[in-house]
Amino acid sequence: RNNLIYNVPSALFFKNPTLGPVVVERNVFHHTQMLGKWAPSNITFEGNRLWDTGAAASIGGFGGDTSDPVYQRSGRNLILRYNTFIGRDSLLGFSVYGSGHTIQYNVIEGLSQSITQAHFDTPGYLSRGLGEYTDTGVKSDITTSELAVDNVFNDNCLVTSSTDFIAVSRYLPRDASGNWQINWLTLAEARATLGFETRSVVAPDKHAVFVDYDGGDYTIDAAGPCAGMGADGFRRPGTQGRSRR
Repeated sequence: RNNLIYNVPSALFFKNPTLGPVVVERNVFHHTQMLGKWAPSNITFEGNRLWDTGAAASIGGFGGDTSDPVYQRSGRNLILRYNTFIGRDSLLGFSVYGSGHTIQYNVIEGLSQSITQAHFDTPGYLSRGLGEYTDTGVKSDITTSELAVDNVFNDNCLVTSSTDFIAVSRYLPRDASGNWQINWLTLAEARATLGFETRSVVAPDKHAVFVDYDGGDYTIDAAGPCAGMGADGFRRPGTQGRSRR
């Protein structure tokens, strides 16, 4: 809690699965090469501010042991709420297990990856299964994905001027010819097929969201479309001025 972390390779690096809980709260991260590897289960990541933090966080991992007891403790039950993310095209990659996660009340600025320009390793805002641990189901039916089960991805503020950013990318085992099987979904498709972000705000003008975006002040404007969200909206449960959580 309450750390300033910058000029390091990874914002967080938890290599090995563990039952947790892990609490990451009210920190500032900036100028890292990646958000990091988040292998444990039961990570609660709340009230943090992040900018210039590189590649997406990889949720889940094995650290050398792929037995079932380790698998059951790998990347489960992530809670990501009331954070402010600046300059993010891809936020999270669920590399082991894609169900049972919560992403709410965050302000996420960036999201410029275009489906029309995507290639095999272009991740979405949320991704499932690039690499060794691919997703379940069949390509023609996204509802057979683990992502379709027991997730709460909603009530966020998505700050982007793009109309076709990649909201979800999903990777299945390679086909008989060795080609990747990939689904890329726009936000409209993710809303229609998975129920993701149906109540979320899409804010095309970042200058209306932050107090002084160009000046590097990422405080959420109380009169803007993302008021009450992000790190500025976070209150620990039980404290005065409790948030709407």
